[in-house]
Amino acid sequence: MSYIQRVKFPTGATGKYLPYLALYFMLLLAHGYQYGSGDQSDFMPYALHLRNPDLYPGDFYISCLKEHFNERWLIARILSLIPPAGWPVLFMIIHFLASVLLFNGLLKFSAHFLSRAWMQWLLLSVLLIVLYPVHLGGNELYYNMVCPSLLSKAAGIWCLWFCFRQDDLKAALCAVLATWLHPVAGFQVFILGTAFLPAVKWGRYCIITLTAVAPYLFILLKNLTGPSQILPEVMALRNAHHFYPAYFGLKNAIILLPIFFAGTALAYRKDRRIFRLGIWVLLGCGVYLCTLPANPDLAIKSQWFKSTIWLEFFSLLMIGTWLSDLTLLRDVLKRLGSPFLMLVYLIVLVVALYRARLANWYFPWSAPNESIRTALEAKSVSQPGDLFIVPAGFTSFKFFAERPCWLDWKAIPHRSDCLEEWAGRVEKAYGLTTGYQGNLQEIDRISNARLASLDQASKEMLKAAGVKYVLFRPEGKTDYRMIKL
Repeated sequence: MSYIQRVKFPTGATGKYLPYLALYFMLLLAHGYQYGSGDQSDFMPYALHLRNPDLYPGDFYISCLKEHFNERWLIARILSLIPPAGWPVLFMIIHFLASVLLFNGLLKFSAHFLSRAWMQWLLLSVLLIVLYPVHLGGNELYYNMVCPSLLSKAAGIWCLWFCFRQDDLKAALCAVLATWLHPVAGFQVFILGTAFLPAVKWGRYCIITLTAVAPYLFILLKNLTGPSQILPEVMALRNAHHFYPAYFGLKNAIILLPIFFAGTALAYRKDRRIFRLGIWVLLGCGVYLCTLPANPDLAIKSQWFKSTIWLEFFSLLMIGTWLSDLTLLRDVLKRLGSPFLMLVYLIVLVVALYRARLANWYFPWSAPNESIRTALEAKSVSQPGDLFIVPAGFTSFKFFAERPCWLDWKAIPHRSDCLEEWAGRVEKAYGLTTGYQGNLQEIDRISNARLASLDQASKEMLKAAGVKYVLFRPEGKTDYRMIKL
């Protein structure tokens, strides 16, 4: 009997579904839930505009996209077909289903190597709760909102699983879906899937996937190709934590690099396919580091450090498999049994509660918070065509206010002909040049301070550019102020 045939899965409705609900609610507790803000601030207003072209006239981000095919077109177009009144509940349902789909794919791999169900769920808890903020490149497998990246990874894990099972047709279909949902995350999964497939199965897998996604990726890369070489400078200002290793955090590297190397080394004996995946990710990171100084434009477009989220999971899986085979650990579990397991899960719960200190929740039944109340108030006192400037961290403004922005920090247009203009507007509005690199919290503070202290010349310049209202949060205050130019 093979190892996988001896795996014992939970039985009965309770054993089958309760763990998914428990993990999902634990993640909601630890990380919160967002709606209409954060990474949703690009495609949700864009979907509203596609549904009603009279919304967001003069908005810089939407103006850069609406005449061209782009990476948010698919999800925005689908969303635009649904009445906005149903979005809050729809997003909650999609978030739950995408999360469960991701969990189930991760569990397929876990169950292949770990025979005990509690070990499989503990592995996911450690990955998604304990090590959630520990990353290289500012990316995670799970997100506390519906966003293209979460949906892509929910499809991507199944691409990897079908590659692992040598089902190249199903793997290719999942790779296509993942790439169309998020080009970078999906295409990286496609590349990593070849580490699991034997070379004789690469043909159909590559032909199907590349035929379906190559035209799409060509258009997106063409959008970023032009005479301006400002992409590295803009990304250093806007996303240094995604692209420049100096901003990944030394603590993250100290924690993760031993896990990566240990997991990859253990995989050499346990499963050569996972070993190959680990080598490919690590070699890719090495090439990225060597390419970044000489050709930052090429390195940044690859965003290869995103792939380390998959190596994190497989490394933990290999370490967990090794620990489960240790006689000493088996003896400890046999002697201590349930109390030991309760202690381990209690630690995970404590970590989740600790993370919850910083979490924000906005469910369909939630009362509007200060940011959303401000956005709704701005909507009530302005006209649909009035242009606003808001601080960098005020990501919920555009969706809830349904008002255009002269500058949008979070929703950056991935077009070479718009990036230079974006950088110029950032300097005029926030006083930040492309030489500055900082985290969003610091940039939000700087942008608030700048908007709160605009001199008359700056106000006249912005007014001449079409800006009608400026919003900012005075230092030390929790509420926003709005001035009319």
